Amino acid sequence: MPPVIRLARYALRVALAPFWSRRERRLRLLWRLAIVSVAWVYGFALVSRLAARWAREWLLWPAMLPLTLALVLSAIWLLDRRPLAVYGLAPSRSWWTDLGFGMGLGIGLMGLIFAVQWFAGWASIRAVWHHPPGEGFWPALARPVLVFACVGIYEEALFRGYLLRNLYEGLPPLRRPRLRAGLALAAGGAVFAAAHAANPHASVMSAVGIALGGVTLGLGFVLTGRLGLPIGMHITWNLSQGHVFGFPVSGAWLGEVSVLAITQSGPPLWTGGAFGPEAGLLGMLALLVGCIAIWLWTRRGPLRQRSHPLTTT
Repeated sequence: MPPVIRLARYALRVALAPFWSRRERRLRLLWRLAIVSVAWVYGFALVSRLAARWAREWLLWPAMLPLTLALVLSAIWLLDRRPLAVYGLAPSRSWWTDLGFGMGLGIGLMGLIFAVQWFAGWASIRAVWHHPPGEGFWPALARPVLVFACVGIYEEALFRGYLLRNLYEGLPPLRRPRLRAGLALAAGGAVFAAAHAANPHASVMSAVGIALGGVTLGLGFVLTGRLGLPIGMHITWNLSQGHVFGFPVSGAWLGEVSVLAITQSGPPLWTGGAFGPEAGLLGMLALLVGCIAIWLWTRRGPLRQRSHPLTTT
């Protein structure tokens, strides 16, 4: 091969090195994460505009979220070039059992938050089975159920399955896998908080609470290697938060249909105020209880996991 061609190939290899891993035959970690993030943000916006143009208003969110879910999962599969099972998306008997536990944990923790506020006199019930006039309760509830089911799946696939897996693999090699997994959890929680930083009524407290929520959800994936538990908890945490107990959800009030319509009067430091329980000390304490429950489930329960699932590819 002529020296000029060899030199050109070497220069091209050096130029592409920051972007392309020859050993893995794919884009490097930061570029993969950036592209998936863009697909999530702009894909969400694009599908939203299409749904708003061609669907009736009541179909907007139900039409948008399944398409966004498909877009995110496709981007993950195409960029990483690995089966989705690597990211905890391989349903099995254990996966479904985890899902059921996570769903029970999500609504149980939110119920605990409500009970404390109610006994403290910080929340009063204005109405029961609250729904829009002229529409039945259960038909009105069906839409948010679909919305939060899709949100729970694609956010967990992105922020836990994809992000945590790649953060763990992209960190410098450490002797202790648990320390490496802990660093990945902390970084993943920070990214999750940053993704919610523009929400209405966001604050430093809400950022801390959302980051802790990301760590709690991520713990379920790190300890099991399956997304069943975090998906289940994510769905019922949000759904019961807005449509069972009538709290704001990440800065948005969604109480037009809710089992309980409430009025809050407690200190925002504890209740989270207009952002929702994640921005208050009660919500953060509940998430810490959730971490303990997840650890007990994975270490003492019927599906205890002794190995470190993130080390397997």
